Amino acid sequence: MRPTALIELMNTAMDAVTVAFDGLTEEQWSTATDCPGWDVKDNLSHILGTENFLIGKPPTSHRAPQFDHVKNPIGEMNENEIDVRRPLTGAQVYAEWLQVARDRAHHLATADDAYFDTPHEVAHRLGEVAVSEADRTQPRLMHPVDARGGLRVAAIGVFEVVPAHRRIGG
Repeated sequence: MRPTALIELMNTAMDAVTVAFDGLTEEQWSTATDCPGWDVKDNLSHILGTENFLIGKPPTSHRAPQFDHVKNPIGEMNENEIDVRRPLTGAQVYAEWLQVARDRAHHLATADDAYFDTPHEVAHRLGEVAVSEADRTQPRLMHPVDARGGLRVAAIGVFEVVPAHRRIGG
């Protein structure tokens, strides 16, 4: 069964991320965040890598240097996806995000029932997108009802949608 409400929440979260990162200067892209070793651009690179994985694109073959804050294979994958984009400008990473967001929305809109009947990460991703976007906006001191407001609404809604889907979908 298609979790229509959850898909709408994911699209809302991706749209809010698109708005939140739009128009940043290179100085803003390179602002440090609360995530160890990550700047604003790294946060979006992290989301990009994960969304690419979720639509079936292979991970980068690039290998990042080892960092003390990386504790597991998922952390390694994240750092690889981030590090491969570090030479890019923020505008280039944002342009890649715009394409990935379109691809992910299309993927969610066209996936068959088997995709949704298989345990997956849509609910987790919604929460992660909200956290990553909050990490991105914190240094910029955006007003709490700015793009984060849409994410807050989406994140609250996911807790109401996911349990019902899990009961219905398996």
